[in-house]
Amino acid sequence: MGIPDAIDFVREGGSIFGVFAAERHIPDIENLLFEHGSNEWNHLPEDDVRRHVGAIASGNTLAVIAASSKVDGIIGVVTYELGHKYPQYQPEGRRDSEHGYIAEAVVHPDFTGRDIGTALLSSAIRDLTEAGLREVYAKRHADNIPSKRMMEKAGMVIVDEFADPEIRPTGSRRTAVMRFVVEG
Repeated sequence: MGIPDAIDFVREGGSIFGVFAAERHIPDIENLLFEHGSNEWNHLPEDDVRRHVGAIASGNTLAVIAASSKVDGIIGVVTYELGHKYPQYQPEGRRDSEHGYIAEAVVHPDFTGRDIGTALLSSAIRDLTEAGLREVYAKRHADNIPSKRMMEKAGMVIVDEFADPEIRPTGSRRTAVMRFVVEG
């Protein structure tokens, strides 16, 4: 899982490409998340995000990033983990099974609308399922339509929606839980 190597997406004639993140990418990931991920839809408590992203160094957090040969830094990231965060949504008989969790998904606003987020999310899901996990989860603001579309394009479906005013102070103040399931 998640070795620092090329992943299988390229955009715009090779000028945009994806790679698995390594420790050296942590500062750029943090910069992208804090500069372009913080908005009315995203709950990004700084200490928690720094701890989560810092865990890339130990392999407890995994990430795929998009880069461009035309700009410095990264232009997109999806971070993810393995664990037991959502047993209540696991299929019957799999409540104790390890599953994947998508934590953060951000694309620089200058590069949105090019399916970069979908490519990164699909790569993260593929990495998790190739490791033998059958379910992958993500939470999003229920009103965040671009996030919803990206997750649906990657094969995720909504499994729950609930009031979450502490985390979601705007709009409907609701969180949606999305899931990808490996069939078979």
